[in-house]
Amino acid sequence: MYGLRRLRLVSLGRLRSPISDSRGKCTRQSIWRKGDFCPVLVAGPRLDSMMALFEKVSSLEVEVSRLRAKDIESNTIIQTLQDIVHRQEQYSRRDSLEISEVPVTPNESTDGIDLKIAQKMGVQLSSSDISVSHRLKANDGKTPAIIVKFISRKKRNEIFHAKKKIITREELVTCSGSGRIYIGDSLSPFYKQLLWKALGYCWLWNGVGM
Repeated sequence: MYGLRRLRLVSLGRLRSPISDSRGKCTRQSIWRKGDFCPVLVAGPRLDSMMALFEKVSSLEVEVSRLRAKDIESNTIIQTLQDIVHRQEQYSRRDSLEISEVPVTPNESTDGIDLKIAQKMGVQLSSSDISVSHRLKANDGKTPAIIVKFISRKKRNEIFHAKKKIITREELVTCSGSGRIYIGDSLSPFYKQLLWKALGYCWLWNGVGM
């Protein structure tokens, strides 16, 4: 006969003989946890505390599941908003181009450099076609590129498609040195980083001839 102080949880599934309800002051209780049927023999005074503990654990599991679902939902919303911001930032650059490897000269005019490059490429461009142009910040001693925002996207695309007629630095009266000048899309920091990561894996095409 089991003493009340020495009773331990015993799986009834392992018992071959039936348990008498009159044996000791014990109560047989079937408990389900995560779908597993687990009949156990418990002491009457401890039953309430055990059931309260199981209910608390179940309640906590429900709360954890709810918080996980909320976290997934929040991350999805954040990712969506980040995508919108990246696309809007890039869309704001749709009328711009970047010109690289143009050496810096004293008292230079970036508008004048843009006009000279367009002339050498055979594209008619006037000051009224340029909204604004300036040098970008460069790191590690590199030559800062020139960003040009055009009034018309049509004029921007003319310059972009004419980049196959790219000129050298020697062909620019205002510049010195040799080497090629490069013209490309003005990418936001996010897409510029993405481009550098992708260049080693595939060919890229931006829809306008890149």
